[in-house]
Amino acid sequence: MSTEKAENDANAGDTQQDTDAHTMPLATHVKAMLEDLRDVKTVVQAVNCMKILEKFIDVLDSDKEREKARTILDLNGISTIVVALWKWAASQEFSMYALATLCDLVYLEEDSKKVIVDIGGVDTILMAAKKHSLTDAAFGLDQYGTPVVANKETSSTVGSLKKGITGKRSKTKLPTKAQQSKDLPLKSNVVGLLGSLSFSDVSRVVVANEECIDFVMSTMRQYPHHSHMQKWGCIYFFQIAKDLEVKKMLEDKNIITHLAKVVDNFRRSDPLVLEKAKPALKLFL
Repeated sequence: MSTEKAENDANAGDTQQDTDAHTMPLATHVKAMLEDLRDVKTVVQAVNCMKILEKFIDVLDSDKEREKARTILDLNGISTIVVALWKWAASQEFSMYALATLCDLVYLEEDSKKVIVDIGGVDTILMAAKKHSLTDAAFGLDQYGTPVVANKETSSTVGSLKKGITGKRSKTKLPTKAQQSKDLPLKSNVVGLLGSLSFSDVSRVVVANEECIDFVMSTMRQYPHHSHMQKWGCIYFFQIAKDLEVKKMLEDKNIITHLAKVVDNFRRSDPLVLEKAKPALKLFL
């Protein structure tokens, strides 16, 4: 089967799924979607199945959406999605839909947090996210989030820098809009996931590690004006800092400067971000 035909079949399947959703009981419909996801043989089929599941869940805080999330959880849907994410992690599109779905499920259904932790889902989530994430270097930042500076020793080897005056900051070639359009939603959902998981005592311990911390800090540096990402990043840091050892780790990573930049960036533009950033910053002062 050609890729074009497979995509056409996938789109046709999407339409059929929408029709079926209105004619069968909720549990039956969810079970069918999950079985389809388990049984797929190609990446095109996998992406289509995951796209349907992602579309099926809405983050609107309503009883209807919570019922959907609970049904997915009761039918081992969390495990199915995490296993599929591990299997099809090479696909950026699949990873994007899977991470978005998990983010919505964790927001809507509290018990999903424990399931993700119990099956080692956080490791799979980070693996898939990092596989497709643009690095700090792609944004012209070093490992500490500082803009790269060209000098005699580095100007000839730092490929992301344009020729500039030695010893002065040079302009960087930022990722294209097309690259960022795939990178940003994936990272935003991961930060949202980690933020939601940080509320639970059971899952907070699992996400309060250096790998998760570095991912969130890096992502917030790369997209400093993305309100959703900044809000959930601040929530994440506020929650995990309840552990004194983790708080010390964050202080060693200069979290004060990091959070102060968030406050400055959103002081006049988004009170919802400030509402989360200020308490987080105050915690370290």
